[in-house]
Amino acid sequence: MKKISIDIGIVLLLLFAISANVFSQKAFKHSLDSIVSESNKYFYAYDEHENNTSHASYIWNDENNSWIGDYKYEYTYDNNRNQTMQITYYWDNATNNWKVGGKSESTYDNNSNLTLTGNYHWDDTSNNWRGISKNEYAYDNNGNQTLEILYFGDDATNNWREIYKYESTYDNNDNQIIHIQYNWNSATNNWIEHNKHDYEYDNNGNQALNIVYNWDNATNSWKGVYRHEYAYDNNGKQTMQTLYHWQNGWIGDNKREFTYDNKGHQIMYIYYEWDNVNKNWTEKGKRKDDYIYNVNETIGTSYDWNYGNNTWTEDYKSKEESTYDENNNQTMSAYYVWDYTTNSWKGTYKVEYTDDGNGRKFYTGYYWEDTTNEWKISSQKEQVFDLSYDITDLIVPNFLYYDMWHEQVYVYNYENMLTEEIYYRQTGTDWIQDGLVTWYWSDIDKEADVSKITNSNLIRVYPNPTSGQITINGPLTNANFEIYNLAGQLQKQGKLHGETTNINIESLANGMYFLRIAGETVKIIKVK
Repeated sequence: MKKISIDIGIVLLLLFAISANVFSQKAFKHSLDSIVSESNKYFYAYDEHENNTSHASYIWNDENNSWIGDYKYEYTYDNNRNQTMQITYYWDNATNNWKVGGKSESTYDNNSNLTLTGNYHWDDTSNNWRGISKNEYAYDNNGNQTLEILYFGDDATNNWREIYKYESTYDNNDNQIIHIQYNWNSATNNWIEHNKHDYEYDNNGNQALNIVYNWDNATNSWKGVYRHEYAYDNNGKQTMQTLYHWQNGWIGDNKREFTYDNKGHQIMYIYYEWDNVNKNWTEKGKRKDDYIYNVNETIGTSYDWNYGNNTWTEDYKSKEESTYDENNNQTMSAYYVWDYTTNSWKGTYKVEYTDDGNGRKFYTGYYWEDTTNEWKISSQKEQVFDLSYDITDLIVPNFLYYDMWHEQVYVYNYENMLTEEIYYRQTGTDWIQDGLVTWYWSDIDKEADVSKITNSNLIRVYPNPTSGQITINGPLTNANFEIYNLAGQLQKQGKLHGETTNINIESLANGMYFLRIAGETVKIIKVK
C-alpha cells in the first residue's frame, strides 16, 4: 500500500511539473477548426504563427446524399505575417475533387506596405498561370502611397501591359494635395496625362476644396472641369457642399446645405441650383427631419417642402425602440413605421436578447401581424459560449464564410468561445429544434517539445471541448497515448492506429485532462 502511494506521488510530481511548465511557460491557444451544420461545413487550418493557411467550404447535396465542395482558399505569409499568396479552388463535379481556379500574390516593403499585387487564373490548355492584372505601389517616408501602376495580362504575349498610373503628393499633415492619373499610350510607349485633382483642407483636416482638371492635348496643359467646395461644423459634420463647372471661369452648378441636431442627426437639407439669369442661388428643394428622444425610443418624422402652398408635407415617420439591462446590455430592439392609411404604427422587425450570464444567449425574432396589429414570434436562436476562454485565447480564420446570396463576409466578432448555435421553430404552441451549428475548437501548444512525434503542427485533436469522443489526426501510427486527470491519475491509454484515431471518453467526468502521446504532453482536453 505504501509503495503504491509512493508511485502515485511520483506520477503526481511529474505531471504537476509538466502542467506547471505548460501553464507558466507555454502558450496554449484554441483554434477554430470547423463549423458544421446540416447543410454547410467549413474547415480551417493555421501555421505555427497563428496565420490562417486554409479555408474550405462544403455544402450538402441531397441528390447523392453526400458533401460536395463549394470553395477553398490556401494562404501563405511572410515573416511579418503579411499575406503573400492566396490560391482559390472550386469543386469539379466530374472528378469529384478540388480544381485550382485563381491565384493572387503580394509583396511588401520593410514597413509592411503593400508594394505589388498580382492576380492570375489557371489555364488548363497551357497548364500554367496566366496573368489577369498587376498593381505596383510606392510610398513616401511617412507611409503615404505616392504611386500606383496598373497592368493587364496579355495572353497573346504572356506579358504585362501598362494601363494607367496614379501619382500623389502630400502636405506636412499627410493630407493628399495632388492626385494625377496617367494613361499608357501604346503607340508612343509613354504615359499621357489624363486628369488631376487638387485638394485643400481646413484647420481640422477636413477636405475643403477639390478641383478636377482634364489634360488638354491642344494646349498641352491642365483645363479645369469641376470645383467642389465643402464646409463643416465644430463636430466635423459637413454643412455645405457646392459644385461649380468651368466655362471660361467657374460657374455655379448646385449647392447643398445640411443642419444637424445635438445628437448628430441631420434635421434639414436644402438644395439649390445656380440661376444664370439673376446670378444667384435658387432654392429648388428642401427636406427636414424632426426627432423626439424618449428614454427607450426615438421617433423620427420626415417632411418635404411644398412650394405650391409653402407648407411642410409629412411623408414618412419611423420609431426605434431599445431596452437595456442594468449592465447596459441591449435586451430588445424594435422598428416601426407609421401607416398613414390606418394612422397607426406598424412593426417591421423586433428582436429580444437574453443572456443567462453562464454562456447561453437567446435571440427571439418577431414579425408584425397586420390583422391583429401585434407582434408574433417568428424564430428563436440560442448561442452557447465557453466563458473560460476570451478572444485573446482564440485563433480564428481570416473570415468565417461568405454569404453569396447577401454578398456578405462574416468574421468572428464574439468575446468568448462560441461552441453551438441552435435554431428553433414553432409548431403549434411548442418549439422544436430546427437546426444546429457546431463550432469545433482544438488546443494549440506552440512551444511543446514533441520532437518524438515527427511534427506537432500536424497533430489535430477535435472536437475540444468534447462530451463523448475525440479524434486524433496526424502522422502518429503505432504511437502510444495516455489521458491523465489533473490529479495525475491515468484515465485511459491505448495505441494510435493510422493517421486518424477515434477515442471514446464518455466515461470521463467533466473537467480538464492532459493528453500525452509518445510520452509527451501535447494537448489539454476539456470534457463537458
